[in-house]
Amino acid sequence: MAKIAFINPAQDAESIYGSLSAERSTLPPLGLCYLAGVMQAGGHDVKIIDAPALGITNEETVSSVLEWGARYAGITSTTDTVFSAAKAAGLIKAKDKGVVTLLGGAHVTAMPEDTLRKFGSFDYGVIGEGETTLKELIDALEKDRHVGGIKGIVYRDGGNVILKDGRPFIEDLDSLPFPAWKMLPDISRFYRPFIGNYKRLPSASLVTSRGCPGRCAFCDTKVFGSKYRVHSAEYVLKMIRYLKENHGIKDICFYDDVFTVFKKRLSDICEGLRKKDCSVAWSCMARVNTVDYEMMKMMKDAGCWKIGFGIESASDNILKLMNKNATTKQAKKAVAEAKKAGLEVEGYFILGFFGENRETLKETRDFIVKSELDMVLLSHFLPFPGSPAYAHLGKYGDFREDWENMNAVDSDKPQFIPFGLKSEDLITAQKNIYRDFYFRPRIFMTYLAKMLREPANAVKLMRASVNFSRFLFKNKAA
Repeated sequence: MAKIAFINPAQDAESIYGSLSAERSTLPPLGLCYLAGVMQAGGHDVKIIDAPALGITNEETVSSVLEWGARYAGITSTTDTVFSAAKAAGLIKAKDKGVVTLLGGAHVTAMPEDTLRKFGSFDYGVIGEGETTLKELIDALEKDRHVGGIKGIVYRDGGNVILKDGRPFIEDLDSLPFPAWKMLPDISRFYRPFIGNYKRLPSASLVTSRGCPGRCAFCDTKVFGSKYRVHSAEYVLKMIRYLKENHGIKDICFYDDVFTVFKKRLSDICEGLRKKDCSVAWSCMARVNTVDYEMMKMMKDAGCWKIGFGIESASDNILKLMNKNATTKQAKKAVAEAKKAGLEVEGYFILGFFGENRETLKETRDFIVKSELDMVLLSHFLPFPGSPAYAHLGKYGDFREDWENMNAVDSDKPQFIPFGLKSEDLITAQKNIYRDFYFRPRIFMTYLAKMLREPANAVKLMRASVNFSRFLFKNKAA
């Protein structure tokens, strides 16, 4: 039996969320929870330390790991947190070189060899979907067997970095045990989505599928692949019952890339959610070309209150460059039918992708202001390592690559600038679109009604509004 500490490293909220850091969400690290559940089911002694949720430093995290006597430290990271993950691993090695440090997540999957060369504090990298790979790796290390035959890892052999072939994805997601929620701090106290993403508290997040059927150029799908695999409706409903009974959850945010792909599964989930033992408020995300009115009315009747669409741009030319396989016309129709079904609608947009110019920025602005959307989120395009767009940056613009500040939300830090535009153009466009959308009577009255209807959230909404206004009207960065 091995002692394995899974770590979500400390985050610098300011560098990730910029001036909106006070309104950041804190969500359970579901990837670590799945890994912990698998390793615990395999007989190992497991602990999860979620530093962002607990509000602790990497130093405090490492002290907890070593005091507990961990033999292995499994650390997760995306590109914007890989330096923090490396710091945590370095602190562990400085105090106890015998602890084996393992890195998993999107960044090491996208750049495995570069990551191990850059950060000497990691012993192994687990590439892609980690449950089976980690199980085999720990088993080999515990038995002092050479790891060269294990698929899905990157490691050092003398002075060389060795990358093994990828591992096939797990086909039957229902074969996985439930995420190890009990190893987390109290969900109702320590975790909370962004103020606009839940109906009532306590709220929890779920991801009920892996892989994305889309082929969007800005997205890196290497961790879970492009083949869409799902938990069955029965499995999803069992997880919801568990969260209700054991954590008092009243609201679920489904963070699947596309929740609406398989209509039969969606119908079965909705049927179960209409029953008292599974009844919760819930929200989800979908592609504009996977929904229709009847589907969204069914979702509304089953407790869904909000749907989010990745619309990205109102320029069909940019959508083609994104390989979005959707059109502005489809987006308009999806938003209108969602509103007709009684859902609130959030639109996600990317500013500054390939081909962006002043005219396309205006097209996106006009679409947003004239639409029936209730919320919008405007992000700057970030070419993440591993995404198809990453290989074509020089053809379309200038990129200031900075792994420590891969921040798409704060308007003062666009890192990719399309040819013909300046950083200030993207900064101004983002703020102006936000102002033109949110500072209108319809939107103002919508949020006022929310405050009156949901007094428990009124203070949070007011605080978020104040911080958002400061973000919009602060001076530009030097």
